[in-house]
Amino acid sequence: MFLIFPAGVIPFTYVSSFLFTNENLARTFTIFLHFVFAGIGGIVVLILRLIESTTEIGDILLWVLKIVPTFSLTNSVMYAANKDQLIRERKSVSDDDFDIDNMSGDIVFLAAHFVFWTLCLIIIEVGALNWINQLLNRTRKTLEPIKNLE
Repeated sequence: MFLIFPAGVIPFTYVSSFLFTNENLARTFTIFLHFVFAGIGGIVVLILRLIESTTEIGDILLWVLKIVPTFSLTNSVMYAANKDQLIRERKSVSDDDFDIDNMSGDIVFLAAHFVFWTLCLIIIEVGALNWINQLLNRTRKTLEPIKNLE
């Protein structure tokens, strides 16, 4: 997990930085995003999966929060640390570390993050989406005279 994690998180973080014009805002948002999804999300999912009445919610959140690569790393570490308790509390949880609901799903998601975000990064760097910016600029120019009439 620690070897594949950088491959998934670096392109994700680089692409998310394009959402901001201010470098400090981008850095703050990225740190906050990783803290919420990985730090808080990992703990919440583990607790929800352990409590009998909330196991379904925990299982759903387990897959939803994997949209951020940091959660996949945290989830696999949390699973490894609490594997025995999770298996004891929930008989349906497999004791195989590489079951898709355990660490294998995290590995698959990190690999998917690497492929997806690297492709997005290539598209952005090549400038294939510049037409959107040009369209927005043209739209702004046509709307300016309307504002002057009011």
